[in-house]
Amino acid sequence: MSKRIVCEGATLACSLGTKISELQIPDFHGVLSQGKNQANINDYKPNYNILSFCSCKRSIPPVPCVPSVVMKWLKGQQDCVLDCELALLEDCIVPCTFGGIIRIENCGQKE
Repeated sequence: MSKRIVCEGATLACSLGTKISELQIPDFHGVLSQGKNQANINDYKPNYNILSFCSCKRSIPPVPCVPSVVMKWLKGQQDCVLDCELALLEDCIVPCTFGGIIRIENCGQKE
């Protein structure tokens, strides 16, 4: 089964977060899917693309989540380029410097 490309509004989860978040894609990469911007691996910027997951469980009690991501998403689609970057797929992950792993819960596309 082929993996789907992620688009704006996809839901994200962090292994240390207490709530899910929604991927923001304010920059148009030249392709829409179901009327939504498609994402590429460069859509990783904290508080721009990746918003807070409410609280971070790295300490007890949990502290407010402030995502700290310093690298592009891993495992982009090798044969699909959007705006000079690999397309973001539903199985991509990106680490947070606080120890969490951010993954895509739902790619944002209807079945």
